[in-house]
Amino acid sequence: MERMNTMKRFTDEHSGILISDAGVILENLHVYANEHGHLFPLDLGSKGSCQIGGNVVSLCVQYIIHLP
Repeated sequence: MERMNTMKRFTDEHSGILISDAGVILENLHVYANEHGHLFPLDLGSKGSCQIGGNVVSLCVQYIIHLP
């Protein structure tokens, strides 16, 4: 995952949808989004070391566990 750390592009400047690799560090994603006039709302204490792919998987698992 360490080599999968590239932010590719925003799909367009208005939607705020960012395409990136799963290994991007959350803090780097915050910086990249801010440089392009966007805000990334996820803010964790481990943002300097956690990877966005792990955050997405963790949130999906939490959602699945709480399904009725």
